Amino acid sequence: KNVKYTGDKKVKGLRGSRLKNIQTRHTKFTRDLVREVVGHAPYEKRTMELLKVSKDKRALKFLKRRLGTHIRAKRKREELSNILTQL
Repeated sequence: KNVKYTGDKKVKGLRGSRLKNIQTRHTKFTRDLVREVVGHAPYEKRTMELLKVSKDKRALKFLKRRLGTHIRAKRKREELSNILTQL
């Protein structure tokens, strides 16, 4: 006869691969400082120009070619559009 032991399930934490992309305060500070000093890359400037004239889809295609993946392109487009709204 198989006996099923009833007990509390173990709470599983996040895997290391999921923790990889979590941004710390120090990392955010450093990236903001570098962005302030260096400015934007040429492909980011072109993307911002495309976003200014409401060519969102074209901007996504352009970023996808430059960055390699659809998810990275969407994230970068969102980041650049947020920068434009702040200006």
